[in-house]
Amino acid sequence: MDKLLFKRILVGALTALILIYVIYLFFSANFNVIQTENAVQVTVTDKIYSEGIIIRNEEFIENETKGYVTYEIADGADIKADGIVAKVYDNSTDAVARQEIESIEEQIENLTNLTSSYYSESTGLDVVDNQLNNQLISFLGNINKCMFTTSENDLNDLLSSINKRQLITGQVIDFSEKISELREEKQNLENSSSESIGTIKSPTAGYFVSVNDGFENSVDYAKITELSVEDYDNIKADKVPENAIGKIIKNLNWYVACKVSAEDALNLSFFENEDGVTVEMPFSSTESIPAKIIKINQKDSNSDAVVIFECNYMNSDLADSRKESVEIGIQEFTGLRINKQALHDDYVTKYSEDEDGNSKEETKKVQGVYVLHGSEIQFKEVSIMYSGSDYVICNPNPDDNVLFNGETVQLYDKVVTQGDKLYDGKIVS
Repeated sequence: MDKLLFKRILVGALTALILIYVIYLFFSANFNVIQTENAVQVTVTDKIYSEGIIIRNEEFIENETKGYVTYEIADGADIKADGIVAKVYDNSTDAVARQEIESIEEQIENLTNLTSSYYSESTGLDVVDNQLNNQLISFLGNINKCMFTTSENDLNDLLSSINKRQLITGQVIDFSEKISELREEKQNLENSSSESIGTIKSPTAGYFVSVNDGFENSVDYAKITELSVEDYDNIKADKVPENAIGKIIKNLNWYVACKVSAEDALNLSFFENEDGVTVEMPFSSTESIPAKIIKINQKDSNSDAVVIFECNYMNSDLADSRKESVEIGIQEFTGLRINKQALHDDYVTKYSEDEDGNSKEETKKVQGVYVLHGSEIQFKEVSIMYSGSDYVICNPNPDDNVLFNGETVQLYDKVVTQGDKLYDGKIVS
């Protein structure tokens, strides 16, 4: 081979290798793949998960009249002593007819009131449309949450607004024809059915529940604070009286007893008799219920414990709940959510002056995150308030002296979650 040609090939090959190496260095130094997440503010609740049983002061409602029972009030509704709970009919046909009569009477009343209010009040179409929109959202939301009693009320409000819109837009002048039809239907039902043969009244004032489960007297309500772990393990349903058609919850206060581990009992002990604790029963209600820990019963510090929570909020979903999965919320944390992949250990510098006014520089290795500001990466120390499975909640404004140099991550900072060879002051493109 010609020596000149060989030299040219060799020089070309070496030049190409050098060029490739320079390009590699350029891209590795300036085009690192950096992934970031914005630091956003969230609120999380530190929870303990358990199983619990609800204890209430309950009394059976018994029926002495044989026949078909229809309820006059809804579950969870409050009632006075001697208030009418239900009526007894000779047969199911009469019972169904009387329920239809009551429904028709309510429709007639609503349509009559709607017509008179339309001519006495001036309501704009935009107001009614806004009501319709809000009522529809509320109705669908309650259906999604399985809150069927509330959704029934929402449906009635929705129908009322639809009827009002028909009046405003002139689709109907009044509802006199419809009211006449309803009155005729009511009269026909009255002629073909019989009145009730008995009335069932509440033995005391309280909240009504139509379902009995046998746990009504399984725990002594008056001695709830004495419930031990052994007592809890032996709770079982008793026989319900055959003529019981429901019960009355007699006291506003009710209790949730939960069995927890020794570790959880220790954590809960810091919140005994304190406000701010909540209980959630996700399979019974979507609401977070305010509660207070009134007693923790434990044989010794290494054994399981029974924790007694006092509550006084009631609705139809909670009224017939008994044995439930319970989420105990003991503390809320509001701060910046940071991915755990973003946490690193690095050095931060603090500048200060000594007693003589001389500048002093100190460095310390701390836990923190890398934050992208423009094209520069900066390392900032973090103050962790809460740690989840794959994230932490950091305090953007911790107390003095918590941070070594006083600087930490702030709202909407671009926190680096992935990148190679990260360090404070690194320039990236």
